[in-house]
Amino acid sequence: MNLGLFTIAGFSFGLDLVIGIILLIYGIIGIVKGFFKELLGFIGTTVSFIVAAIFCVKLATLVIENTAWDDSLATLIAGNFPNDEVALSALPDALSSLNIPFFLNTPIIDYATSLNTETVVVSAVIGGTAAKYIMIAASFLAIVLAVKIICAIIGGIMKALKTALPFIKGFDRLLGLLLGIVKGAVFVCGLLYLLELIPISQLDFLREEVASSALATFLSKNNLFVWLTSLIKF
Repeated sequence: MNLGLFTIAGFSFGLDLVIGIILLIYGIIGIVKGFFKELLGFIGTTVSFIVAAIFCVKLATLVIENTAWDDSLATLIAGNFPNDEVALSALPDALSSLNIPFFLNTPIIDYATSLNTETVVVSAVIGGTAAKYIMIAASFLAIVLAVKIICAIIGGIMKALKTALPFIKGFDRLLGLLLGIVKGAVFVCGLLYLLELIPISQLDFLREEVASSALATFLSKNNLFVWLTSLIKF
């Protein structure tokens, strides 16, 4: 399947046209909503996730160091697994016998290795790993929610200012157009990131289109979501 509507100098303009239409739609929405409403919406979604990605591990670490919540979670989760004590080198086989999802094996083994012991209790390392990542996820959601609440408060203030100062509406709409285009680019980056994550051969034709699209290639090389995921390290 080929999305290219026409090609010049080796570049496919089919996907570029689709991306251009998406950016245009977001730009029009930005004009209609205005800059301040678009900005607060952007902060409440994209920026809140960026802030959460940067600080969620730090917040989780702070909570873990000053509370016993992670210990309680670890104990609760560990109760669902056997208390077998195994050598660290035998842990992968022990996890395999429990049908633990493969993508959890590495975090569990890394956690067990960080304990600096020759033997580990299977249930304890599973519970400890799960508790750690639950704390990170909870911290992430808490930060996102906090930013959204702040945006809602600021939104009420800005709405009152626009009513009191009607002359700023034209300026508000122009900046709304620019911000709308930025939001459209973020949306496309999200789709491109998901495309790379999903290992389905039926989507290979789309990956080929991305490789031949100037806009898609640029957004892929400067993908916001790749940078975000690189920030989340414990």
